[in-house]
Amino acid sequence: MKDNSKLDELENKIHWARDKQKDLYKLVKVSEKLINQNKIRTIFTNLSNETYLASFISNSNVNKVTFNSLDNKHFKEWEGFSKCTFINKLYFKISIKPYDLVQFDCNHFIEDWGLFASNMTFHSTKIVILNGIDNVEKDIQKDIIRSFFEQDFFIHKRIKGYYGCLIMVNEKI
Repeated sequence: MKDNSKLDELENKIHWARDKQKDLYKLVKVSEKLINQNKIRTIFTNLSNETYLASFISNSNVNKVTFNSLDNKHFKEWEGFSKCTFINKLYFKISIKPYDLVQFDCNHFIEDWGLFASNMTFHSTKIVILNGIDNVEKDIQKDIIRSFFEQDFFIHKRIKGYYGCLIMVNEKI
């Protein structure tokens, strides 16, 4: 973990959202609550959002955050945090290990959401967060949701604002 000044930077990113982007801050707080209630220890995300990353990294209950982005600029400020790993791969070249929580940006072009969902979730995956769900066409939304239903995830909460967010949980929790 980095020194206290870097931890303060993480908190500042979260406070910025609280003051400037209330819809994003609400999503982060709902996510934090689910993380803490469900003993989430490992997270995979492909959402390039500093507030979410700051929240995940600063959460003392989380042991590992894996962040995939095709843009290296998104990683510079996160390197050095021992619990954060950066991957720079196209979605179809990623092979991940089981994570408790996976978060996906629905705006990324995914050719086959069914295959993607089956490759990116495991029996141990407890929560799927789908960000930007309201930014994609209705047919694609249905395909995304169906793909995760088929992996035994159910809608826990849909949040309007910040481009829409759908939180799905595994039937086991």
